[in-house]
Amino acid sequence: MANLALNPYQNVNWETVNQYKANFHTHTDLSDGSRIPKEMIGIYHKAGYDILAITEHNHLTTGTTYPWTIYGKDPAVLNMLAVQGSELSVNHHRSSLFSDYNTDNGIENSFVDIAARDGLSIIHHPTRYSYEAGWYIDLLKYDCIVGVEVYNKGDRYPDSRELWDKINCISNRMLWGYSNTDDHNGFYAGKNYQFILMTELTETALKIAMQEGAFYFCYEPAGTGTVNVPTITSINVDTNTNTITIQGANISRIDWVSDAGKIGTGRTFNYDSFSGKFVRAELINNNGITYTQPFSFTAQSNKNQHQNE
Repeated sequence: MANLALNPYQNVNWETVNQYKANFHTHTDLSDGSRIPKEMIGIYHKAGYDILAITEHNHLTTGTTYPWTIYGKDPAVLNMLAVQGSELSVNHHRSSLFSDYNTDNGIENSFVDIAARDGLSIIHHPTRYSYEAGWYIDLLKYDCIVGVEVYNKGDRYPDSRELWDKINCISNRMLWGYSNTDDHNGFYAGKNYQFILMTELTETALKIAMQEGAFYFCYEPAGTGTVNVPTITSINVDTNTNTITIQGANISRIDWVSDAGKIGTGRTFNYDSFSGKFVRAELINNNGITYTQPFSFTAQSNKNQHQNE
């Protein structure tokens, strides 16, 4: 039996939390997109996004597309949170978020520079490349890396789910999953998104949620803005009964997935006899799929104590 070592939703009060729809990978005509920034921001606002990062390719621009007011949109008026960012596009693509860093002096050096600016980074479309899980594990020594795109531009790279699980199977820390549009023309607004669980729409709260994994992500193939995939209203972890229970809406089926593949179904997962490294849930209906972040486990100690931190 395993001890529950990490519950990414531990600090979420489901009775009071707000859920903010977010996308962290977007382009405009300032790099290789077809829409001007004002137009792209408007498309995402109409599609119900509360948080948006415009991430131009660094080798095609001289700075970040920020602040939005320069381009005729005020996030305060739109009730949105604008995230400063760019896509570092030499070798393996990755983001620089909450930062003006827009150069690229090598993969590892870039993470050092992002961290020095108190920024965060998401690894972009990993299975576009041929790197094995171990290559990514070596990068996780940089705490500014908060996740990897499990979905990108719809479902352009379906092998990313398998790689994500492989990384988490052998990593010393969980790597959170993201579903981002990588949009260049507005077509993917409503198809990829995550719901960030925060009490207020602020940059400080957002960074904490991204670091802790306090969000879930979705893929809605026909999405146009209205959320039709399953949504989550609560996740209850009971360390007395060794169960994780999910409540939500528009759910047809819940699958529980670990490093061994699919290991259960239903709203409740009992980890009393579980011996894996992690477990995560997939909530499914005819309109798409929603993913929780992984819950991590450690081997049972001699003291037979359950840990939830």
